[in-house]
Amino acid sequence: IPFLGERLAGANPGFETDQVLTARLTLSQERYPDAATRAVFYRQLMDELAAQPDVRSAAAVNYLPVSGVIMDWYLGAEGYVPASPNTDFVQYRTVTPDYFETLGIPLLEGRVFTDQDAAGAQPVAILSAALAKRYWGDQDPIGRRVRPSGVESSAPWHVVVGIVGDIQHSGPRGGDVPIWYRSTYQDPWNAMSLAVRTVGEPGAAASRIREAVARLDP
Repeated sequence: IPFLGERLAGANPGFETDQVLTARLTLSQERYPDAATRAVFYRQLMDELAAQPDVRSAAAVNYLPVSGVIMDWYLGAEGYVPASPNTDFVQYRTVTPDYFETLGIPLLEGRVFTDQDAAGAQPVAILSAALAKRYWGDQDPIGRRVRPSGVESSAPWHVVVGIVGDIQHSGPRGGDVPIWYRSTYQDPWNAMSLAVRTVGEPGAAASRIREAVARLDP
């Protein structure tokens, strides 16, 4: 379980790494064959971690910043026409509700995800500030809609509920990256990373985190 800050010493990436412990886990496809079972696991795990006395907040994300993973995704936006077809790719992340708090990514407008942003509810999205500005300039982005694979696709529209600060997802020399976020409870991946902000020394909490995971699935 590494410290995220070890890769970013001296940089200002748009998020905070002090006292953040990270880990990677992959769920068994036999035990968690569908989105519903994965969503239940991650919801229970977030509750378990948040209940630990040395944990300030905890979150899951499909890929952490500076993980080296690029997730290009073509995203269409209501009322926006790209300069040329099929060139408007952005980074995609699925996160649990406390992700932005845990990594210190500021909420600029609207709200973060909640437990109610789950399967069966209105699909919602949070955009980075640069992405919202690309699509709608200085207009209010809250309540606008985005659509995976483009506006002409059959994918459901996602309502924008929040705008967060830009971050350097590829490291200090990568520049700010436009990102769209979905709720993990609406798109739970089989493999996810954990980020846990601790009260004291992060390494001291590692065993408690492993125990919390083991209580749910040894």
